[in-house]
Amino acid sequence: MKKLKISELPICSTLAGLFTIGVDNLNRSVKVSLQFVEDKVTEAVSKAMAATTSANSAAQAAQTAKTATETATAQAQAATADAKTATGKANEATAAALSAALSASQKAEAANTATEEAKAATAAANKATETALKTVEDTKTETAALISETKTATETLIEEAQTETAQAIKETEEATAAAQAATADVLAKIAILIPSALTVEAPRRITWGNMERFVIKTVLSPVTAMRNLIFISDNKAVEVSTDGVLTPVAKGVSRVHVIPTQNTALARTCVIEVGDPRLRLSSQTALRFTQAGGLRLT
Repeated sequence: MKKLKISELPICSTLAGLFTIGVDNLNRSVKVSLQFVEDKVTEAVSKAMAATTSANSAAQAAQTAKTATETATAQAQAATADAKTATGKANEATAAALSAALSASQKAEAANTATEEAKAATAAANKATETALKTVEDTKTETAALISETKTATETLIEEAQTETAQAIKETEEATAAAQAATADVLAKIAILIPSALTVEAPRRITWGNMERFVIKTVLSPVTAMRNLIFISDNKAVEVSTDGVLTPVAKGVSRVHVIPTQNTALARTCVIEVGDPRLRLSSQTALRFTQAGGLRLT
């Protein structure tokens, strides 16, 4: 069987049909579909984007309401200008009537012989003055009514616009809050799958010819993290299986790398020596024996 390095393997451009090996909370080896993980993340991102679109629509509705308010205000200002123009014309009519009355009075003083005509002219002038005054009063009344109606209409339009604007702002805030909640939910669900700590326990030395089963023990935190680990050995002294079982292949020293696929920054390297059996001294002048009285080899 030809051994290949990871760098020599072909590159895969899709997660469909790919699995990774991990350990569940009962410390059993399991396989996990990488497509399943990608689908869940894609689904969560889609929900967050939909919530953001709703927030943008609500903001646009608020802008439309603001434009309507500005239009109503401009119409009210135009009506007020018209009322001022009417008042000005009434004032001009009053001035004209007063001027006519003065002219009639002067003519009466200058022409004593035309007293009756002067009286008639004065009466006509007085009547014209009364008419003008009445016109002024009527104009003032109509102007006051128009101003009142304009003010009422303006206040109604402003109140309606403010209500619509407040509703739009509320909807925008609710949509924004929903989008933020959806994003936080996605991040929380992803966070519990990513390990934050890795503990590795491996033998430092293995006696050549020892038939005992040696395993690299690992613990990932938190318990909800995906237990996907890759074991890589340089194969100089030991080989390592996908579930961390060590097999001595030669005397010497090997480096075995333990890499969590969801957080490679937590990777650990174990240095393992394979050597000849040797006696262990319990002190400078004594050997260590087993309970059965035999020599302990390491």
